[in-house]
Amino acid sequence: MIVENLYNQKVDQIFIRLANKKEKAGGISRSRGYNTIPEMKGYEVVYKPCGESGTGYYYQKILT
Repeated sequence: MIVENLYNQKVDQIFIRLANKKEKAGGISRSRGYNTIPEMKGYEVVYKPCGESGTGYYYQKILT
């Protein structure tokens, strides 16, 4: 899905999974959540508290 980020840049993002209650609180649980997600070439893993598909983890790549 192509959306705009806070800096009005177009980004391609792919929803990975919803965050659980502990991950939403932040801290070590959120860091461990990042570690469970496999890398995808050309994308970075981001956490979005207000993502289009809900609070969770997304792959994101800035389009130029």
